[in-house]
Amino acid sequence: MPITIIDFPKTEGLKKELEVYDEYVKKGVIENIDVEEKTFLQDIKRESFYDSFIKETSNLRKKRVLDIGVGGGRTSIYLALMGNDVTAVEPSLYPCQVLDQKAKKLDLDINIYNTSAEFMDCISLNFDVIIFHSSLHHCESPQTAVNNAYNKLNKGGVILLISEPILRFYHTKKWFYEELERNPERFNHYGGNENIYRFREYVSFLQYAGFSSIKEHPSNLYMRDPSINNSMPLILNLLKKIYFRCVKFFVANKDIIIIKYLYFLLARLSMIDCSFIAKK
Repeated sequence: MPITIIDFPKTEGLKKELEVYDEYVKKGVIENIDVEEKTFLQDIKRESFYDSFIKETSNLRKKRVLDIGVGGGRTSIYLALMGNDVTAVEPSLYPCQVLDQKAKKLDLDINIYNTSAEFMDCISLNFDVIIFHSSLHHCESPQTAVNNAYNKLNKGGVILLISEPILRFYHTKKWFYEELERNPERFNHYGGNENIYRFREYVSFLQYAGFSSIKEHPSNLYMRDPSINNSMPLILNLLKKIYFRCVKFFVANKDIIIIKYLYFLLARLSMIDCSFIAKK
């Protein structure tokens, strides 16, 4: 199925981001076109970046799914291999072409739209599930993107916001953007639309669009030991490891009343990375 290209306005920030990301993909830094199904599934399950995605989508079978901001399309390929009818949205053309090649190689039929979440109203289909996997924070207008998702869902359908970055309560957005300039690699910065929101802001996006039954799930990253960051002092790496162990304990024991309320508080203070699920 050919890629559907939708002409949509792009700010300078978005143009820069798409340019940098295209270069990453072309150099093979992010995506590998020549991959077999078995190897692909082994690779995606090995990478910590996809832990929460695999956890949150583990029960999706035979659903019509809209996957938004897919990059080179690993999540879309995975969903299709799991037996879902997948439509992918990606604002950068070259990654769309990479996804198209991979889908053909694996004999998968994936609808691909080269557009953004803010301009996807041209898609005629409605969906059972809509997914933003670490992509909503790249949107120019996250509220417009979530509103569009609501309009594209079937009644009773669900939206998943997975692995979106959460700004801790003790940091300001000014601090974040200054850090972004000083240390872009720390945030996997592509040079353009890199944003961050607090827990309550993600909930607000969903509520304003009309979603209900909003729930959060702690990131599955806490089930692993954190990787060592060589740019951080040893003591900070140690504290990070201790923090991960504490959150892992909270998650495993959150049916205990006092831990349940402590987890509830930490999540709402933007102290725990989590995914969100809500229903139309």
